[in-house]
Amino acid sequence: MKKVAFILYDSRSGSTLLASLLNRYSGVLVTLESAFVSRIFEMPAKVLFGDSDRVLEYLSQEIQFTELCLDEVELSKRIEALSKPYLRGDIIKAVVDVCALHKPNAELLVIKHPPYSYLNEVIGVFPDVRFIQIIRDGRGVYHSKINAVSLSGGAMADSLVMAAWDWRWKIRCSERVERRLFTVRYEDLVSDTRGQLAGILKWFRIGAESQVFSGEQTDYFVSIGSNQRVLHKNIAKDPSAAIAEKWKSSMTARENNLYSYIAGKELRAFGYDVPRLRPVHAAADYYYQTLRLLLRKLLNFVHLLVVAPGLAWIKLRRRLKLVLVSGYD
Repeated sequence: MKKVAFILYDSRSGSTLLASLLNRYSGVLVTLESAFVSRIFEMPAKVLFGDSDRVLEYLSQEIQFTELCLDEVELSKRIEALSKPYLRGDIIKAVVDVCALHKPNAELLVIKHPPYSYLNEVIGVFPDVRFIQIIRDGRGVYHSKINAVSLSGGAMADSLVMAAWDWRWKIRCSERVERRLFTVRYEDLVSDTRGQLAGILKWFRIGAESQVFSGEQTDYFVSIGSNQRVLHKNIAKDPSAAIAEKWKSSMTARENNLYSYIAGKELRAFGYDVPRLRPVHAAADYYYQTLRLLLRKLLNFVHLLVVAPGLAWIKLRRRLKLVLVSGYD
């Protein structure tokens, strides 16, 4: 069995850059982004009592899964060979094994998906699993999100409060697997690429023979599906420290203060500068923005409950699970 790892990240944190850099090594295979692991943990029981076609039909509902370009005949054969009713962990292992066929000699398989809500379950499936966490200053993450269009066609973020909560929640989730975790800051990755990659390879005990380059950074970008490629156009270029600092010229003082009020503790923990706050003003802005956000989320949930009730409950369950495992205050 290959060594298995997951990349933990918030969107727009540099995870695709990290994936493209690691994937160059002959002994490392990084999958394209897909939430198939989390989706399998959420798989309806009726699918588990079905056949391999039903499982593949369910997985193929996610366009990112179809863009993994897996050998469907091989995957179907491996799933069909499993005992019924299927166990979610066995299906995940089958998919991971077929992913590994893209680079059979790799000793480390890295799955580009942060299963924050299912970390315990992932460890149950892969007892020796490890995690690579890439952290970017949350304020930079937020500004990148509001300028990026998601696969659904909207902005990746439309609320600073929600973006700050998500960034903070994900960091708190990762603390639960601290002993299995290697953390790299995006800002350090672009300024000291070679040193950061060497640290990761050493931590995973990747042999010298597996550290030979077998491809280019651009190879990963070319393999990204057309639906996602527009989100990662900078990956085709060399790492740039200027991109990491871009948010500082566009973020207002009010935005900086509000974000720092919500996630200042975590920002400081990772060495990011935080402005001196005026607590009363920051608190007033925070509770006002939070009230507006919660009202909008409630209306959106009611609408989704009408048009797609199954999806509404899945999203609610994910959010509640994330809050419970990470803590909230």
